[in-house]
Amino acid sequence: MLTPEDLALEVGVGVQDQPSVRAYPLTEAIREAERRYLREVLQSVGGQRKRAAEILGISRKTLWKKMKLLGLE
Repeated sequence: MLTPEDLALEVGVGVQDQPSVRAYPLTEAIREAERRYLREVLQSVGGQRKRAAEILGISRKTLWKKMKLLGLE
């Protein structure tokens, strides 16, 4: 589940109202949130990819592809 903190935005406040917030495309924001979450899960299991994939509900192959796409190799 994404939270406003994952996207670095506050609910109900427009980007134009926050000059310190870096605005970028939604796809990039989602990719960054996914990168942080995968990194967090991997750290919590000591880098065990099999266990991380189980927690995430994806295959090890899918995890590997996501890690490669997100630069987490």
